[in-house]
Amino acid sequence: MPNPIWSGSVSFGLVSIPVRLYPATESKDVKFHLLHRADGSRIQQRYFCQEDGEAVEWDDLVRGYEVSPGRYVALTEEDFAGVAVKSTNELQVASFVPLSKVDPILFQRTYYLEPEELGVRPFALLRQVLQDKQKVAIATFTLRTKEHCCVLRAYENVLALSPLFYKDEVRPTELMRKPGGADVPTDLLDLATQYVEALSTSFEHAQYSDGYRAALVAMLNEKAAALPAVEEAAPMSPALPDLIEALRHAVDEVQAKRTRQPQSTAKVLV
Repeated sequence: MPNPIWSGSVSFGLVSIPVRLYPATESKDVKFHLLHRADGSRIQQRYFCQEDGEAVEWDDLVRGYEVSPGRYVALTEEDFAGVAVKSTNELQVASFVPLSKVDPILFQRTYYLEPEELGVRPFALLRQVLQDKQKVAIATFTLRTKEHCCVLRAYENVLALSPLFYKDEVRPTELMRKPGGADVPTDLLDLATQYVEALSTSFEHAQYSDGYRAALVAMLNEKAAALPAVEEAAPMSPALPDLIEALRHAVDEVQAKRTRQPQSTAKVLV
């Protein structure tokens, strides 16, 4: 499990439950780098100024908001700090609703909530109540600099947290083509209903897999196996302690010789 991205507490009535927040999902897409076709070396991305063509270092960049074509308002870190939402590290439960009342289009991504040691019992209580009543908690919390409305729901042995898009972030459908009042013949509707009923079953997520990714990984493994062998450092021998002991004796012998050397020379001089 990766490091938590947020820690705080869930405010559930008069109960405060200390928790940690973890990403619940990860992308398994195969990632690539850009290489120079001629020699296979990796390409470095650089930023250039459109005005003078000079390369610009990261520390010299600021964020800007385009107010009109070619005109920008430049913002500093102080500007962002001035409008940041005050974070209280508290996830405040506001209400409980059936999950069916929250349309899936509102879900952004999903995180896991894990209780701190002191919050295990109240955490288990909240999870059990949500599971038994088949409801989810609607809550608010601040992640980084943005305040989120979110859904808390029982998932296996933890709570799953999903930030929601705000209403004005969901694009309207008015401009989309709609079936309108098109009449559907009864016999056609009956056939479609029969087809849906025939294919109705429980959802088994594990039966679906990314065939393209599997084929891509197999091809990459085949190409990797054909690459020239690279000489690697020899692994440490299990007899390394013997080697250390031998070196220690060698050092002791050298030091002993250095100790005896001045004495023998002095006798000759006498």
